[in-house]
Amino acid sequence: MLNFYSLYSGSSGNSLLVKTENTNILIDAGVSSKKIESALTTLNVEPSSLDGILITHEHTDHVQGLGTFAKKFDIPVFVNKKTLNAMPKQKEKISEKNINIFTIEEKFEINDLKIKPFAIPHDAANPCGFSIIKDNKKISIATDIRTHVKWYTKKFRRK
Repeated sequence: MLNFYSLYSGSSGNSLLVKTENTNILIDAGVSSKKIESALTTLNVEPSSLDGILITHEHTDHVQGLGTFAKKFDIPVFVNKKTLNAMPKQKEKISEKNINIFTIEEKFEINDLKIKPFAIPHDAANPCGFSIIKDNKKISIATDIRTHVKWYTKKFRRK
């Protein structure tokens, strides 16, 4: 079982949930801690049962509630170094023991999930998406790439 839920998506805030029998991870926390708690509760997921929060990039609509939520429920945060350093207000709220630095393109695991971060085009410090794998199932998450389609198309257009 590999389930995906979009809790919030859009310019007002982003937060996604990936759930297996043994693991619950949040991707981004771009709304208030209270809203994230409420959305999880409607899915019968206790916020304290989260095994980690993965961060795609530092923009407010992806990290607004991160520090408060991670601190309140003592949840590990998985983030690359440049993104962490680009969000000092959130970083100061997260316990140092809960900060887990990853490198883009290097796989890591959270319980029964294999996670491979990959680079995406976006105007942020070091934005990424995630491929999340369990057994023979895979979900890939890439946010905020639409704004760069024109740039990408222009840059890689055949002549």
